[in-house]
Amino acid sequence: MGVDKEDPFFAGPLDTPIELLHCLLLGIIKYLLIGTVSALGTDAKQTLKSNLEGLNQSAFTTKINGHKMVQYIKSSNGKDFQAFVQIAPFVLASLVSTDLLNGWIALSNLTAHLYASEITDRRAFNKVSVQYLHSFVTSIAKTKLFSAIIKPKLHLLYHIGELLDRYGPPRLSATE
Repeated sequence: MGVDKEDPFFAGPLDTPIELLHCLLLGIIKYLLIGTVSALGTDAKQTLKSNLEGLNQSAFTTKINGHKMVQYIKSSNGKDFQAFVQIAPFVLASLVSTDLLNGWIALSNLTAHLYASEITDRRAFNKVSVQYLHSFVTSIAKTKLFSAIIKPKLHLLYHIGELLDRYGPPRLSATE
């Protein structure tokens, strides 16, 4: 720690990569999913289980068990949340409000975008990231679940663009 001209200089936020596992999957997606499932009635939960079980998951490395995902959601891991966010718009379409569904769509797009393994145009990547993030926040802010996910982790996602030059694509940052 020190002043800008000091060598070596350590700027905490800039020298710490944003890890998608904890920030996005085990943060925003987990809390939003818990809130979404908790708000569903018994019949809607059964429909969600059926939607998950009936979906062709042959292309996924992690298969989602509908009963486990709904009943034991707090015991799910990052891989479960990563798989769920990809299919959330399809399995939740008839079960949630339009604003919440739009939030899930934006979050699904944002997650896929942030997990890109190669970024050819940094400016375009940042612009699209911010668009998806704004779309997500705008949609979720209209729901009762907004307070459940407003945590520092949401704020961190706005800083991903600043860290691209230092650490490369966000998916490559792991602090474990």
